[in-house]
Amino acid sequence: MRWNNAGELPDRYEKDLLQLLVRDPHTLFVYWEIGNRKRWLAAQHFGCDWHVLPKVLRIYDVTGVYFNGGNSNGYFDIETTPEANSWYILGVHAAATYTVDFGTYTWNRQFVPLLRSNFAATPRDTPPAFGEPVIAAWPASSPYGERIAPHLFENISTLAQIRKGGISLDDEQSEAEAGLQRVFYPGASHASALYPPS
Repeated sequence: MRWNNAGELPDRYEKDLLQLLVRDPHTLFVYWEIGNRKRWLAAQHFGCDWHVLPKVLRIYDVTGVYFNGGNSNGYFDIETTPEANSWYILGVHAAATYTVDFGTYTWNRQFVPLLRSNFAATPRDTPPAFGEPVIAAWPASSPYGERIAPHLFENISTLAQIRKGGISLDDEQSEAEAGLQRVFYPGASHASALYPPS
């Protein structure tokens, strides 16, 4: 086989992409690409070059909640270097669910999201207790369904679309779905996601 004319891989593919992966119970890995259109929009909005804008990752702990952009259990920010396109996120909790926004800061340090990642659930770091159900691996298909894109340059107000076992939770809920209060995630208490709180 001849590879002389194969060419080099491009540095960028002109796609808006933010992908979150789990490395171990206390470490996540995220990689991203921001296309020229979104770079241009951000530069026009802030009136400066894309390369001088701060690049920020906001990591949300969304364990057990229907995430709508403002109801996370907590979050923290990481300012990346301008040339970075991937990052290891250290110190996250085991048996928790996370999502990440990539964005920038305004002059008064208000966070402006540009992209949102998929959801990722960290495994637990302790063996299960006697009689506790064991979940060997994260399911191949995500129960969370499609990703929710943050609104550009405004507050995030969308409701996460969560899919588990044919149940779809979105803006129009059925009566059976309205009673659900928790998101399915791996862990000892995942069965309670199927029942309304007492």
